[in-house]
Amino acid sequence: MDLQRAVSLGQGPSFDSTWPATLVHQFENIVPDFPQNVAVKEVDGASLTYTQLAQKVDMIALELLHHKVNQGCRICVLQEASGDWVASMLAVLKVGAVYVPLDPSTPVQRLSLIAGDCKPAAILIHHSTQKQATELETPSGTPRINVSRLTKPSFDPIEIIAQADAPAIILYTSGSTGTPKGVELQHAALKHEFDICAATYALEPSDVVLQQSAFSFDLSVTQMFIALSVGARLCMILHVMWVDAHAIVQCIEKEGVTITDATPTELKSWLRRDHRPILQGSAWRLALIAGEAVTEPLLQLFRKLDHPGLHLYNIYGPTETTCCVPVGRASANEAFYIVDEQLRLQPIGLPGEIVIGGVGVATGYLNNNQLTKAMFLANPFASPQFVNRGWQRMYRTGDRGRLLPDGTLLLGGRIQGGAEIKLHGVRIDLGDIEQTILRAADGQLADAAATLRSTADGTLPFMVAHVVLTSLDLPCTQEQFHNNLLANLPLPRPMRPSMLVSIEALPRTVSGKLDRKVIEALPLTRNMSGSVNAETLSSEHQQIHADSDFFNVGGNSLLLIELQSKLRQQHHISIPLIELFQGSTLRSMASLLQIEVSNPGAQVDWESETTPQAGLAPPLLLDEVRSIALPPRVVVLTGSTGFLGQYLLRALIEQKQIEKVICIAVRNFDDHDKKLLRARNFIRLCLPRKIVLHYISTTGVTAYSTSDDDFPEISVRDTPNPPPPQTNDGLHGYVASKWASEVYLENVHHEHQLPVWIHRPSSIIRPDSHLHGDSPTPDILQNLLGYSRRLNAVPIMTGMHGTLDLVAPETVADNIVRDLMASSAVQLTFRHQSGDVELSFSELREYIQRETGGDVVDIPLDEWIRRAETIGLSTAMAAVFREMARLGARLRL
Repeated sequence: MDLQRAVSLGQGPSFDSTWPATLVHQFENIVPDFPQNVAVKEVDGASLTYTQLAQKVDMIALELLHHKVNQGCRICVLQEASGDWVASMLAVLKVGAVYVPLDPSTPVQRLSLIAGDCKPAAILIHHSTQKQATELETPSGTPRINVSRLTKPSFDPIEIIAQADAPAIILYTSGSTGTPKGVELQHAALKHEFDICAATYALEPSDVVLQQSAFSFDLSVTQMFIALSVGARLCMILHVMWVDAHAIVQCIEKEGVTITDATPTELKSWLRRDHRPILQGSAWRLALIAGEAVTEPLLQLFRKLDHPGLHLYNIYGPTETTCCVPVGRASANEAFYIVDEQLRLQPIGLPGEIVIGGVGVATGYLNNNQLTKAMFLANPFASPQFVNRGWQRMYRTGDRGRLLPDGTLLLGGRIQGGAEIKLHGVRIDLGDIEQTILRAADGQLADAAATLRSTADGTLPFMVAHVVLTSLDLPCTQEQFHNNLLANLPLPRPMRPSMLVSIEALPRTVSGKLDRKVIEALPLTRNMSGSVNAETLSSEHQQIHADSDFFNVGGNSLLLIELQSKLRQQHHISIPLIELFQGSTLRSMASLLQIEVSNPGAQVDWESETTPQAGLAPPLLLDEVRSIALPPRVVVLTGSTGFLGQYLLRALIEQKQIEKVICIAVRNFDDHDKKLLRARNFIRLCLPRKIVLHYISTTGVTAYSTSDDDFPEISVRDTPNPPPPQTNDGLHGYVASKWASEVYLENVHHEHQLPVWIHRPSSIIRPDSHLHGDSPTPDILQNLLGYSRRLNAVPIMTGMHGTLDLVAPETVADNIVRDLMASSAVQLTFRHQSGDVELSFSELREYIQRETGGDVVDIPLDEWIRRAETIGLSTAMAAVFREMARLGARLRL
């Protein structure tokens, strides 16, 4: 009797769908009712009405039919966030094919695994993914259809071939073997899911739904169809903005977003204290929470937001059960069962594995019968109604939970996950530690993630927690806050972390979930700041001494430029920036000052600086040296804590062939190690085995060319030398150091045949938040665009001409790692990493206007700089812009 009651309590109410057979049918029913409603709005201002979207769908569907795409064929879609992507998905479904999303931010090697598994009949791309599509490994003859080039409309209606009992979508999820597994979802299950959503959430044509999730994540499907199935608007965020919480919050307010579907990790970043005033004035009414456990600290953040009329739904649910299943009571036509290890039903209140039955259960895993049989089972608990309607299978989730006497499901985490460790003989759930830290912080922390570490020799394990502050406005220093929090954690001493490390945000996977693998690789140095010069670096936490490294105590390239400027202004000493980069400890800087004082006015001998010294290549001690592995199994990475470095680290970790990534991230070594790790000593270590060296330069080095033509991917050795030290200010110093390093490495290659790859990123896209604070980005173009947005004004730059080039950090990292995996033994290669967004100076105002949606004016450069300085532009960056105007030369950014 108790078991029967458990079955009854775990079953949701009956629901008879009133929608037509598939979601494509529902979409086409909606179009005549709301022809002029905006269906898709992109953040840059481009939009499509329902009529225009339907026309684009038919145009793509017609092209698919011309390529002999039949019912059941699988079609991959590899596109950026745009109306093209939405239309492509609907077109695939309309012709009866199966939609397989390929997220362009995913490394091409992994996308090739997906394509190899599903064997697509075609791949739908557009302009921005053409290059990536050519690198995708697919069965021979697979056509790439560029939907951006389709202009011929379909004058005759295209018949809907989709059928209710046929597969509609294949979503690939992470597999335990490292190979993605494809989950097949049927049209009927999807239609039923969103019919219930429309009723449950009271969806209206006036709603605006945010689309910020990766296309490979099931949340993207939910986001699209809760909008397009009822005549509402889908507001699409460019993938480069997905990690920019401030930009997303501004979009929610500006675009009138009413509905979001996001992970708790995403929501925590949106709900930080400085975002509350923006969100409190927004139209946000419905927050769907999925992908991770909903915790009390997250609910506290929503309470502090105090947004009237905002409702939360915890829609726990794996992809295998069609996108979402609510925590709480079972949804209509679905059921929860709690079973033991032998799959026997558990009584009410007892914990066990959550198994889900009903209409939403997926078909299974594509090309993986063994796993399908293990996870998708015949449902012995199915009700007569389920049996009559053909819902006779259930899915094992691998999640722990229990049913309460009122039928509520309590979720308890994974049964077999990576969140349990053993430390000091005690079994510890890291989730328990994280939630305890958040509760004890009393609102001062937005997020926390604990990991198990060990000492360098591996003999002493210890626990570390990376935390995210809700605000830097603490009642004490950050270090004091960490120490007080650790001392007062309500945990037994063996369960307390050894240290807390504050970071700006916890890393996430492309699906928005906490990325524990990346967290385990994060450095353990706290965010420290010190004082090399009281006017350049603020002193707050760390005692500075002679061997303190400028970059390790809060310094960065921009502040180094400012320090160089102050030395010149106050002491009439000019030191080339490349020397300040190389000698970045206080002791080394002091030595540079002594040299400069004793030898004033010295010029840089570029030939001497870029000539490899004698004895650079040490004699080999062995007759034969073991050749290096290609592709490499071990990679040494410097700068892994920097902005691009973090993306490089993630891209390297995702490579199955790479067994180890060694991060050189701390510069305060003893004298022996400091010498060992200088750039030239790195080269000395690489030379005996001809280890391939990849160097990150900048496209700025091409500025010394006298030609107005676009500079090709070639050497800069024959371009004019950089200006002398007297003019090596904020504009020239950094670029000159990169130029010199390139030429030096090229000379090393020619003399010693060292394989060298030189990568020249253009302006790497950063969130606007990187332009402010104690360490603003030194990137010229980012500051130009960021402050132009904030001022609603662009500077008149007389005499300036050239191209402004933006590139996403993911693009740069993926391209570099792709080249690294394909590196040959002996070669010198130059790569320009650029081209995600290109515009001329004359297009700048129009570009900013499209982005902001408001009026943008042209003002003189001096006035633009003055206004920008009043809202945060640093004096060093202002000097850079003034020097640009003075030179009035061709600019390559």
